[in-house]
Amino acid sequence: LAVSQEPPYLIPFLLASHSCSSGRAPPLDFVEGGDLGCKVDTTVHLGYAAQEKLRSRDTDVLFQKAMAAALRTARPLTLIWGDDEPGPTGEAPPMDVWDMDNSQPLPDKWALTNFFSPLVLPADIFDLRHFQCAGLADLFLHRDAKNVNDADQSAAEPVEPAHPAMQPAPILYSLKVLLMSLKRIPNEFEDESVRRHLLGRFGLALPVHRIAAFVACDM
Repeated sequence: LAVSQEPPYLIPFLLASHSCSSGRAPPLDFVEGGDLGCKVDTTVHLGYAAQEKLRSRDTDVLFQKAMAAALRTARPLTLIWGDDEPGPTGEAPPMDVWDMDNSQPLPDKWALTNFFSPLVLPADIFDLRHFQCAGLADLFLHRDAKNVNDADQSAAEPVEPAHPAMQPAPILYSLKVLLMSLKRIPNEFEDESVRRHLLGRFGLALPVHRIAAFVACDM
């Protein structure tokens, strides 16, 4: 994630090759462990969010809660795209059928642009310096704290403290973002072919000029 802290401040995008055998869902397994790895409550699967949106269910809360959890725990807000949807026969296409120069675009409903909203998923997640300077971290944390307080509000009368409470030291909450595709790429990849794959598959779904690609593979 250090790439997002150094010029030109790009957002990491993680893929895996066919040879990657890290576990059940590479490359997700690489970033789930550790004290600062992604967790369920800091992760949004775009395929799931798209299905919920088609069912006219509230998807705003998915992103708002994940954003607040990522800020509170210093873990990355992780946005994940799955493999292709099943075809007419109900089966996903074999991994070795497609080539990286002719990647099929993501389904329109999986596009990140469908969920961009200043109070839900601001486009500033691709410009983290502006996200911080605009005070958006405090905005998401304040909304989350208000929801928790409203849910836990007691009917008991408040008790006046004997002495004013000491103010805690200020905490600077900093957002980290990680993008990920679970569609694995061929083992014989080159930098240029990865670039063409990302443009072909994700070019209409997110601002690809603001990402830095990393490929997990077994050496």
